[in-house]
Amino acid sequence: MLEMRKNVPPSSSPLTRMEQVERMCDSICLINKGRNVLDGELRAIKQSYGKNTLHIEFTGNDAFLQHPAITSMTRLGNGVEIKLKPAPTRKRS
Repeated sequence: MLEMRKNVPPSSSPLTRMEQVERMCDSICLINKGRNVLDGELRAIKQSYGKNTLHIEFTGNDAFLQHPAITSMTRLGNGVEIKLKPAPTRKRS
């Protein structure tokens, strides 16, 4: 993988799994339907979104968005970006 990083031009890299991207890239550009939707340094992008952020595309009933674990929501076309409450910390005995 790391050898591939040196030899594959970024614009032609066929990667789709984020864990592979994270090992190989310092910066990313995400394109959806020919439009740049997110770009920049990977570390800065991850910090800005946090660990409890999800982007979900769906059709149909949106009743699941009333779940008590969801702290905030932004509608985005046929999807939503939601932020979840942090998981409760467990006390060690």
